[in-house]
Amino acid sequence: MNVEQKPKIALSEDIRDRTTWIERLQGKVEITEGSRVEGTVTEALLEKTEEVEWDHFWTKVFTLHRMRRTLYEGSKRELFDFQSHHKYLLMAYSPGIQKQLGRLLARGKEVPFYELAEEYSQLLEKALNRIPTKERHINACQHIAGHVKRKMTEEEKELLQSELEQYLADERSLQDIRALLREWAHKYGDDYIAKQAYLKPHPFVSM
Repeated sequence: MNVEQKPKIALSEDIRDRTTWIERLQGKVEITEGSRVEGTVTEALLEKTEEVEWDHFWTKVFTLHRMRRTLYEGSKRELFDFQSHHKYLLMAYSPGIQKQLGRLLARGKEVPFYELAEEYSQLLEKALNRIPTKERHINACQHIAGHVKRKMTEEEKELLQSELEQYLADERSLQDIRALLREWAHKYGDDYIAKQAYLKPHPFVSM
């Protein structure tokens, strides 16, 4: 089994002349006509201009690719690190499955790696099947901010609350809030938060 450095993406026939869009993909994904791909971009997907659709599509593609690379390493330690780095992404997608994965890894010493990997991958794919609600995104963002809350100024706390309220009202994008949280993670030297996949789950912000 060979796991590539970049996710493999297929393009449907009706968008292969979208050269400008395809150029944006190059360097981030491998465009292929093979059967083993991690996502297929279609005309229907291109017409879905809402940020939530795009964010979900690319988050799923890149998260599953990172998981497959991790499982290819065959290391339980690498899998534990993957779980740690994806804690808040999983919290946004499915808190229930996040807890299931945690319990699964807690049994890691008792279970052969191949069994652990198979069950983990099935649960992760299930978690990523549905687009998270805004409320779940807000919950994940609040938990992330909680790591640096004691260091944040009152102005920053008020700013976060305002940004989340505007996001709920469709006046702010999720990417804006993620950028703010990344900024505070670096400002306050919180490496655990800075490494969270949730804050930058994929290299594309929009089409």
